[in-house]
Amino acid sequence: MAVIVSSNIVLSASDESTLSLDHPIIGWENIATVSNISATTSDANFPVTNVVNPATHLLWKVGGAFSPAVYEYITITPPDADPIDYVAIARHNLGSLAIPVEIGYFNNASPPVWTTLVAESVLGDDGPAIFRFTAQSLTSLSIRMGPTSLIAQIAVVYAGKLLVLPRKLYQGFVPINYGRVAKVTSGRSEAGQFLGRIVTQEFVKDSVPLSLIDPAYFRAHIADFLVDSKERPFFIAWRPQTYPAEVGYCHMTNDPAPINDPPHGLVAMTLEMTGII
Repeated sequence: MAVIVSSNIVLSASDESTLSLDHPIIGWENIATVSNISATTSDANFPVTNVVNPATHLLWKVGGAFSPAVYEYITITPPDADPIDYVAIARHNLGSLAIPVEIGYFNNASPPVWTTLVAESVLGDDGPAIFRFTAQSLTSLSIRMGPTSLIAQIAVVYAGKLLVLPRKLYQGFVPINYGRVAKVTSGRSEAGQFLGRIVTQEFVKDSVPLSLIDPAYFRAHIADFLVDSKERPFFIAWRPQTYPAEVGYCHMTNDPAPINDPPHGLVAMTLEMTGII
Protein backbone atom coordinates (compact mmCIF):
# COMPACT_ATOMS: atom_id res chain seq x y z
CA MET A 1 0.00 0.00 0.00
CA ALA A 2 1.34 3.44 -0.79
CA VAL A 3 0.80 7.02 -1.86
CA ILE A 4 3.10 7.71 -4.82
CA VAL A 5 3.43 11.44 -5.49
CA SER A 6 4.65 13.28 -8.57
CA SER A 7 7.95 15.05 -7.95
CA ASN A 8 6.57 18.41 -9.15
CA ILE A 9 3.06 18.28 -7.68
CA VAL A 10 1.28 21.54 -6.85
CA LEU A 11 -2.03 21.92 -5.01
CA SER A 12 -3.53 24.24 -7.59
CA ALA A 13 -7.18 24.56 -6.51
CA SER A 14 -7.77 27.95 -4.89
CA ASP A 15 -9.32 26.55 -1.71
CA GLU A 16 -6.49 23.98 -1.36
CA SER A 17 -3.67 26.53 -1.61
CA THR A 18 -3.29 26.77 2.19
CA LEU A 19 -3.25 22.99 2.64
CA SER A 20 -0.22 20.71 2.54
CA LEU A 21 0.57 17.35 0.94
CA ASP A 22 0.20 15.87 4.44
CA HIS A 23 -3.48 16.71 4.83
CA PRO A 24 -5.74 13.63 4.66
CA ILE A 25 -6.93 12.64 1.19
CA ILE A 26 -9.93 10.61 0.06
CA GLY A 27 -10.22 9.18 -3.43
CA TRP A 28 -13.94 8.72 -4.04
CA GLU A 29 -14.61 10.41 -7.37
CA ASN A 30 -14.16 7.96 -10.25
CA ILE A 31 -14.40 8.93 -13.92
CA ALA A 32 -13.66 5.37 -15.15
CA THR A 33 -16.67 3.64 -16.72
CA VAL A 34 -17.34 0.56 -18.81
CA SER A 35 -17.49 2.71 -21.94
CA ASN A 36 -14.29 4.75 -21.49
CA ILE A 37 -11.74 2.21 -20.23
CA SER A 38 -9.56 -0.13 -22.27
CA ALA A 39 -6.48 -2.32 -21.89
CA THR A 40 -3.70 -3.44 -24.19
CA THR A 41 -4.74 -7.05 -23.56
CA SER A 42 -7.27 -8.83 -21.34
CA ASP A 43 -7.88 -12.42 -20.41
CA ALA A 44 -11.24 -13.45 -21.88
CA ASN A 45 -12.50 -14.38 -18.42
CA PHE A 46 -11.12 -11.27 -16.72
CA PRO A 47 -11.96 -8.21 -18.89
CA VAL A 48 -10.70 -4.73 -18.08
CA THR A 49 -14.28 -3.54 -17.50
CA ASN A 50 -14.15 -5.45 -14.20
CA VAL A 51 -11.95 -2.73 -12.68
CA VAL A 52 -14.73 -0.12 -12.78
CA ASN A 53 -16.79 -2.28 -10.43
CA PRO A 54 -15.79 -1.38 -6.85
CA ALA A 55 -16.08 -5.03 -5.76
CA THR A 56 -12.66 -6.60 -5.13
CA HIS A 57 -13.57 -10.15 -6.19
CA LEU A 58 -13.71 -9.17 -9.88
CA LEU A 59 -10.35 -8.92 -11.66
CA TRP A 60 -8.71 -7.72 -14.83
CA LYS A 61 -5.83 -9.92 -15.94
CA VAL A 62 -3.29 -9.53 -18.71
CA GLY A 63 -4.26 -11.60 -21.72
CA GLY A 64 -1.22 -13.89 -21.66
CA ALA A 65 2.51 -14.11 -20.98
CA PHE A 66 4.76 -12.27 -23.41
CA SER A 67 8.35 -12.82 -24.48
CA PRO A 68 10.17 -10.52 -24.71
CA ALA A 69 8.66 -8.40 -21.97
CA VAL A 70 6.28 -5.65 -23.06
CA TYR A 71 4.40 -2.72 -21.57
CA GLU A 72 0.77 -3.19 -20.58
CA TYR A 73 -1.59 -0.22 -20.46
CA ILE A 74 -4.94 0.44 -18.85
CA THR A 75 -6.28 3.62 -20.46
CA ILE A 76 -9.14 5.88 -19.43
CA THR A 77 -10.65 8.53 -21.71
CA PRO A 78 -11.98 11.28 -19.42
CA PRO A 79 -15.57 12.26 -20.24
CA ASP A 80 -15.01 16.01 -19.79
CA ALA A 81 -12.43 18.68 -19.00
CA ASP A 82 -12.82 18.53 -15.22
CA PRO A 83 -9.45 18.41 -13.41
CA ILE A 84 -7.94 15.04 -12.48
CA ASP A 85 -5.23 14.59 -9.87
CA TYR A 86 -5.10 10.90 -8.92
CA VAL A 87 -5.28 7.29 -9.99
CA ALA A 88 -5.80 4.54 -7.40
CA ILE A 89 -5.76 0.74 -7.55
CA ALA A 90 -6.79 -2.02 -5.14
CA ARG A 91 -6.38 -5.78 -4.93
CA HIS A 92 -3.57 -6.14 -7.42
CA ASN A 93 -0.39 -8.23 -7.67
CA LEU A 94 1.96 -5.56 -8.99
CA GLY A 95 3.95 -5.37 -5.76
CA SER A 96 4.54 -9.08 -5.26
CA LEU A 97 5.49 -9.49 -8.94
CA ALA A 98 7.72 -6.37 -8.78
CA ILE A 99 6.09 -4.94 -11.91
CA PRO A 100 7.01 -1.25 -12.37
CA VAL A 101 4.03 1.13 -12.51
CA GLU A 102 3.89 4.58 -14.08
CA ILE A 103 1.02 7.04 -14.61
CA GLY A 104 0.90 9.22 -17.72
CA TYR A 105 -0.65 9.73 -21.14
CA PHE A 106 0.05 9.72 -24.86
CA ASN A 107 -0.48 12.96 -26.78
CA ASN A 108 -2.01 13.27 -30.26
CA ALA A 109 1.30 13.54 -32.11
CA SER A 110 2.27 11.05 -34.82
CA PRO A 111 3.80 8.92 -33.46
CA PRO A 112 2.27 9.61 -30.02
CA VAL A 113 4.64 10.85 -27.31
CA TRP A 114 4.37 9.56 -23.73
CA THR A 115 4.19 12.15 -20.93
CA THR A 116 4.82 11.01 -17.35
CA LEU A 117 2.57 12.27 -14.55
CA VAL A 118 3.87 9.99 -11.77
CA ALA A 119 7.28 8.45 -12.30
CA GLU A 120 7.82 4.71 -12.56
CA SER A 121 7.99 2.90 -9.21
CA VAL A 122 7.78 -0.62 -7.81
CA LEU A 123 5.15 -0.92 -5.08
CA GLY A 124 6.24 -2.43 -1.78
CA ASP A 125 3.24 -4.74 -1.51
CA ASP A 126 -0.14 -5.55 -3.04
CA GLY A 127 -2.16 -3.15 -0.89
CA PRO A 128 -4.20 -0.18 -2.12
CA ALA A 129 -2.12 2.49 -3.86
CA ILE A 130 -2.82 6.12 -4.72
CA PHE A 131 -0.83 7.90 -7.46
CA ARG A 132 -1.10 11.67 -7.03
CA PHE A 133 -0.19 14.50 -9.41
CA THR A 134 -1.05 18.15 -10.08
CA ALA A 135 -4.73 18.61 -10.97
CA GLN A 136 -5.20 19.12 -14.71
CA SER A 137 -7.57 18.49 -17.59
CA LEU A 138 -6.62 15.43 -19.64
CA THR A 139 -7.92 13.81 -22.81
CA SER A 140 -6.28 10.48 -21.96
CA LEU A 141 -4.89 8.85 -18.83
CA SER A 142 -3.01 5.55 -18.58
CA ILE A 143 -1.58 3.14 -16.03
CA ARG A 144 1.60 1.76 -17.62
CA MET A 145 2.90 -1.55 -16.24
CA GLY A 146 6.19 -3.16 -17.12
CA PRO A 147 7.90 -3.95 -19.30
CA THR A 148 7.07 -7.44 -18.04
CA SER A 149 6.20 -10.93 -19.20
CA LEU A 150 4.29 -11.66 -15.98
CA ILE A 151 0.51 -11.83 -15.59
CA ALA A 152 -0.51 -8.58 -13.94
CA GLN A 153 -3.94 -8.28 -12.35
CA ILE A 154 -5.98 -5.46 -10.79
CA ALA A 155 -9.46 -5.56 -9.28
CA VAL A 156 -10.28 -1.85 -8.83
CA VAL A 157 -9.21 1.34 -10.62
CA TYR A 158 -10.33 4.84 -9.62
CA ALA A 159 -9.35 8.15 -11.22
CA GLY A 160 -10.59 11.67 -10.67
CA LYS A 161 -10.22 14.59 -8.24
CA LEU A 162 -9.12 13.87 -4.68
CA LEU A 163 -11.01 15.21 -1.69
CA VAL A 164 -8.44 16.93 0.54
CA LEU A 165 -9.67 17.19 4.11
CA PRO A 166 -8.91 20.67 5.50
CA ARG A 167 -7.81 19.48 8.96
CA LYS A 168 -5.04 17.05 9.84
CA LEU A 169 -5.69 14.04 12.08
CA TYR A 170 -3.94 13.83 15.43
CA GLN A 171 -5.33 12.39 18.67
CA GLY A 172 -8.13 9.87 18.75
CA PHE A 173 -7.26 8.20 15.46
CA VAL A 174 -5.85 4.76 14.68
CA PRO A 175 -3.87 4.66 11.41
CA ILE A 176 -5.74 2.41 9.01
CA ASN A 177 -2.98 -0.25 8.87
CA TYR A 178 -3.19 -0.89 12.59
CA GLY A 179 -6.96 -1.10 13.02
CA ARG A 180 -6.97 -4.81 12.23
CA VAL A 181 -9.96 -6.97 13.13
CA ALA A 182 -9.80 -10.77 12.88
CA LYS A 183 -12.49 -13.40 13.22
CA VAL A 184 -10.92 -16.63 14.45
CA THR A 185 -11.88 -20.16 15.38
CA SER A 186 -9.90 -21.63 18.27
CA GLY A 187 -9.44 -25.38 18.70
CA ARG A 188 -9.11 -27.25 21.98
CA SER A 189 -8.94 -30.94 22.71
CA GLU A 190 -11.31 -32.71 25.11
CA ALA A 191 -8.56 -32.43 27.70
CA GLY A 192 -8.42 -28.68 27.18
CA GLN A 193 -5.19 -28.57 25.20
CA PHE A 194 -4.79 -25.69 22.78
CA LEU A 195 -4.80 -27.01 19.20
CA GLY A 196 -4.28 -23.77 17.33
CA ARG A 197 -6.40 -21.10 15.71
CA ILE A 198 -7.79 -20.52 12.22
CA VAL A 199 -8.32 -16.97 10.99
CA THR A 200 -11.58 -17.08 9.03
CA GLN A 201 -11.72 -13.38 8.17
CA GLU A 202 -9.47 -10.34 8.56
CA PHE A 203 -10.08 -6.70 7.72
CA VAL A 204 -9.41 -3.22 9.08
CA LYS A 205 -11.77 -1.00 11.01
CA ASP A 206 -11.35 2.68 11.71
CA SER A 207 -13.03 5.80 13.03
CA VAL A 208 -11.97 9.20 11.68
CA PRO A 209 -12.88 12.21 13.86
CA LEU A 210 -13.20 15.45 11.91
CA SER A 211 -13.71 18.89 13.42
CA LEU A 212 -13.22 22.62 12.82
CA ILE A 213 -14.25 22.35 9.17
CA ASP A 214 -15.35 25.55 7.48
CA PRO A 215 -19.06 25.22 6.52
CA ALA A 216 -18.38 26.50 2.99
CA TYR A 217 -15.61 23.93 2.46
CA PHE A 218 -17.89 21.18 3.76
CA ARG A 219 -20.67 22.11 1.36
CA ALA A 220 -18.34 22.54 -1.62
CA HIS A 221 -16.30 19.35 -1.20
CA ILE A 222 -17.33 16.95 1.56
CA ALA A 223 -21.14 16.84 1.26
CA ASP A 224 -21.11 15.02 -2.12
CA PHE A 225 -18.63 12.46 -0.77
CA LEU A 226 -20.95 11.60 2.13
CA VAL A 227 -23.78 10.93 -0.32
CA ASP A 228 -21.60 8.78 -2.58
CA SER A 229 -20.13 6.80 0.35
CA LYS A 230 -23.54 5.30 1.12
CA GLU A 231 -23.06 2.98 -1.86
CA ARG A 232 -19.43 3.00 -2.97
CA PRO A 233 -16.08 2.41 -1.25
CA PHE A 234 -13.24 4.91 -1.34
CA PHE A 235 -9.47 5.20 -0.89
CA ILE A 236 -8.15 7.06 2.15
CA ALA A 237 -4.69 8.14 3.35
CA TRP A 238 -4.57 9.93 6.69
CA ARG A 239 -1.06 11.48 6.52
CA PRO A 240 0.05 10.83 2.91
CA GLN A 241 3.41 12.59 3.02
CA THR A 242 4.63 11.46 6.45
CA TYR A 243 3.15 7.95 6.29
CA PRO A 244 2.70 7.15 2.58
CA ALA A 245 2.40 3.41 3.25
CA GLU A 246 -0.79 3.82 5.31
CA VAL A 247 -3.59 3.64 2.74
CA GLY A 248 -6.94 1.89 2.94
CA TYR A 249 -9.70 0.95 0.51
CA CYS A 250 -12.77 1.28 2.68
CA HIS A 251 -16.53 1.61 2.85
CA MET A 252 -18.57 3.62 5.32
CA THR A 253 -20.31 1.79 8.17
CA ASN A 254 -22.11 4.75 9.74
CA ASP A 255 -24.19 7.69 8.55
CA PRO A 256 -21.90 10.66 9.21
CA ALA A 257 -24.00 13.62 10.35
CA PRO A 258 -22.31 17.04 10.10
CA ILE A 259 -22.82 18.90 13.37
CA ASN A 260 -22.82 22.68 13.67
CA ASP A 261 -20.34 22.62 16.52
CA PRO A 262 -20.68 25.43 19.11
CA PRO A 263 -19.45 28.00 19.95
CA HIS A 264 -17.65 28.70 16.65
CA GLY A 265 -20.24 27.25 14.26
CA LEU A 266 -17.72 25.08 12.40
CA VAL A 267 -18.56 21.55 11.25
CA ALA A 268 -17.68 18.32 13.05
CA MET A 269 -18.42 14.68 12.22
CA THR A 270 -17.05 11.15 12.57
CA LEU A 271 -16.43 8.75 9.66
CA GLU A 272 -16.60 5.08 10.63
CA MET A 273 -15.35 2.56 8.09
CA THR A 274 -14.06 -0.92 7.40
CA GLY A 275 -11.84 -1.97 4.54
CA ILE A 276 -8.81 -3.74 3.15
CA ILE A 277 -5.13 -2.77 3.24
